[in-house]
Amino acid sequence: MENEIMDENLASVAETPVQEPILDEGEENEAEPLPEQETAEPIDYAKMAEQDLLAVRRLCPALSELESLSELPSAERFGELRELGLSVAEALGALGLTAAKHDTRSHLRASVPRRLGDAGVRMTPSELEIAKRLFPRLGEREITRLYRRVSQ
Repeated sequence: MENEIMDENLASVAETPVQEPILDEGEENEAEPLPEQETAEPIDYAKMAEQDLLAVRRLCPALSELESLSELPSAERFGELRELGLSVAEALGALGLTAAKHDTRSHLRASVPRRLGDAGVRMTPSELEIAKRLFPRLGEREITRLYRRVSQ
């Protein structure tokens, strides 16, 4: 029974005429041009490819010998990514063809060089001689390390 009702509804929809828009006197029914059709200038793909090639050479020195983008590993995928709107750098990154990596660990380095970090705590030569006699089995380095730990 449901199928019969659906068939009737579909038949009535198919028979319904398409209503034309109501126009004022003297007005013509002109379809508005699509935005691409209005003032679309032809795209110069050769110029775009040359710009992309220059960018690839600049961003990835290992690929500086390329004569054209077709020599890129995964050139088709590079083109697809560019068509999707990715920049040259983003497309190269997505393909794993990134440029020389920048040092991103600079924030981990100490602001004071290692040797200057403990310059405030020093043993005088006479104190070192006394410590050597007190701790005959320890070396100078171990004595100095112990002295710094105790005196801080």
